[in-house]
Amino acid sequence: MRRCIRAAGLVFAVAVLAPATASATTATATSVVVSPNGNLVYAGFNGVGFSVFSRDPSTGQLSVLGEAPGAPTGGGLFNPSLAVSPDGANVYGVDGQGNELLQYAPASGGVASQQSYPVLADTTVAKDPITLTVSPDGSSVYVLTYGVLYGSSGVTSDGKINVFQRDPGTGDLTLVQTTPLDTSSNFGGAVGNDAVMSPDGKFIYVSSENATGGIYVLSRDTTTGMVTVLERDGNLNAGNALAISPDGNYVYETGAPSTSSSASSAISVLSRDASTGLLTPVDEVQNGANGVSGLSDMWSVAVSPDGNCLYATSRADNSLGYFTRNQSSGALTFDGVVNNGSGGVTGLADARQVTVSPDGNNVYVASPDDNGVAVFSRNPTTCAPAFLELVQDLFTLGQPSIDPTEGTATLPVSVDTGGALAVSVAPVTAEGSSARRAATDAQVIQVSQAGMVTVPVTLDSSQAQELDALHQLSVKATLTFTASGGVPTTKATVIQLVKATGSVSTLHVSPSTFSLAGRKARGHCVALTRNNVARNHCRRPIMLRVNYTLNVPDPVIFTIKVQAPGRRAGRLCVKPLRNSQRQRKCTRLVALHGQIQETGTAGANQFTWGGVVGGHRLGAGSYVLMATPLGGATKRVSFKLLP
Repeated sequence: MRRCIRAAGLVFAVAVLAPATASATTATATSVVVSPNGNLVYAGFNGVGFSVFSRDPSTGQLSVLGEAPGAPTGGGLFNPSLAVSPDGANVYGVDGQGNELLQYAPASGGVASQQSYPVLADTTVAKDPITLTVSPDGSSVYVLTYGVLYGSSGVTSDGKINVFQRDPGTGDLTLVQTTPLDTSSNFGGAVGNDAVMSPDGKFIYVSSENATGGIYVLSRDTTTGMVTVLERDGNLNAGNALAISPDGNYVYETGAPSTSSSASSAISVLSRDASTGLLTPVDEVQNGANGVSGLSDMWSVAVSPDGNCLYATSRADNSLGYFTRNQSSGALTFDGVVNNGSGGVTGLADARQVTVSPDGNNVYVASPDDNGVAVFSRNPTTCAPAFLELVQDLFTLGQPSIDPTEGTATLPVSVDTGGALAVSVAPVTAEGSSARRAATDAQVIQVSQAGMVTVPVTLDSSQAQELDALHQLSVKATLTFTASGGVPTTKATVIQLVKATGSVSTLHVSPSTFSLAGRKARGHCVALTRNNVARNHCRRPIMLRVNYTLNVPDPVIFTIKVQAPGRRAGRLCVKPLRNSQRQRKCTRLVALHGQIQETGTAGANQFTWGGVVGGHRLGAGSYVLMATPLGGATKRVSFKLLP
């Protein structure tokens, strides 16, 4: 089906909250399949990989087991489509960006033994694998590739079907054929959206997204698995998805109505000749006509194993429609629609792939916008689905909360079951691609139940100094969660720590004018007054109060410059020389050796200064006091010392 959605020192605090929704989830879920024996459910989600759930056969409800790894390169999968071999021994998935077909072997608590195969050796064209299907006998795997040239407009005839032979013993694949769907290019190039196979394994049907639409009919050699394009049924407009009845007599396609190019949606019913494989349109159910409603932009369709019911999802209406099916004529009768947010139903926002369990007891829908899979029980007589639960990711990393004042971050981690969460943090390059220093030893948090784990991150002294100096530092947090009885699943996120630059908003020296001349009184040198003018002269010790205001806690460096006479030399004020006496006079600032360092708090600060800098006491003159917070702008104020 076409997916158009295109530290080292750590301190951990754990808070476990009661879950708001049931069970386990898959972020941005776009596909969902059930194993042939009905015991496992796999849900593919964009940007990561896929989740693995055990299924309760009595209720159909799901319990999280783990997550499969993404692409072998370490990246996530782009809009993955999934398929399970008939023997249940392998799960296959395609990566829509990596031109890869991935093979997994289910294991206790999840999946393991990943292998990858290039869908096509020729990488000059964007392959964009869309969907895949496995033959009923398990001997072949088929992958549709989109075939759009980057940098060009429109679609070429490069849309292909790629045939892989499958070793039933190992599950390994060998590419044996690649053929365009539109061999003649008579229809403007074929773009496959979805593929289904007849129960006897002799024919494959591919829905086409290109403007002229239609369904491509391919015959299949049951010995070699290779295919031959027989025809294109041009009676249909662009289609999204296909389903075939269990008896193989009818094919159903969702897409635009054959009688209109409008944005409305329809399900086309086509009878199938079992001997030739060719299709004949016999009916069409259109949204907005004959009582059918709430199913705009239908995206996926599935027929129940008993053949009595058909289910269709609507992206635009966030709904799941259900139909009774006449097994003799293939005709559909609209029975109703289940809407997201109505009657406690969740998990149908931007509803995508729908599938029915092999025992026919449950319906599952992948929902990107609800970040999970909606689980329904199914009434086999009325076809009505009843909402059971929304399951989501095994564990999900939330958006970190950055504290620019302290230069720390808090990372919320939502876990969907009990287990152990191991977390390690390491500084990374500015691009966030690789660690400059080794990661810290992972610290393990034991989680007793589903809920939220809050991980505050603090830095050690060397990292804190780096953050203070640069005011930003990227760290990579790597989290590995092992559900109780499950296998480890790892996710990582890069967090950009920031620390606000210190800024001095006010700066005062009091008094701004201080007289060094004093009089001796009772063993002290005090300020000159009318009453002590006759006493002996002395030089008063300097005593100035410096007040300043900071926006954040930050070290502040204070330096002193003295005002001295100078002469203009262009735009500069320089030291007077014998040959510059005719130049215009000016006042220059001469920096004095030494500095004063204070550690300020956020808000008002003050300290008393005795007029000593660099080991020398200031004399009479005009000065400028300059306050510079670490990495911040300089604030200055003038003061005078009178003789």
